Amino acid sequence: MDSQGIGALGDLQAQMGGGQLPGQNTAVNKVIMHYFQNRGIPTDKGLAAVQKELSEGLKLIPHGQSVMGLKMLGQGVAKVHFFTMGTEQQLDADIQFFATQLQQMGIRTIYDTELDPMSAKGLQMVGYQIQQSDQKQFKFKASI
Repeated sequence: MDSQGIGALGDLQAQMGGGQLPGQNTAVNKVIMHYFQNRGIPTDKGLAAVQKELSEGLKLIPHGQSVMGLKMLGQGVAKVHFFTMGTEQQLDADIQFFATQLQQMGIRTIYDTELDPMSAKGLQMVGYQIQQSDQKQFKFKASI
């Protein structure tokens, strides 16, 4: 997982400079750029934000049509964000994979700065309880 996060950082830097690196991380860039374009977020601003998060410990974990951004906040607690270019059904399947990864890592509580209805539905399907965040910098909290 670490190598994907670090590789994605280099790839994002290359992407922002106009270059593009071959390999799996090109797929990570494609998902993230599609995500920003779909939401009307300028890709240079979105990529700069992701790059900043990467420099602060964010890991990018690809699966299927999605990428999970993961940043540990403490024992059993993490900040996550799901980027996807798939359908709602594909995101649900990808979230099932990510939820298993989170549980294997001992992460029981997750936070995000944005409450995306598709992500929330996918998390609820795999047993997470969506709650009001108890930390003001995050919009939602989910626990399993």
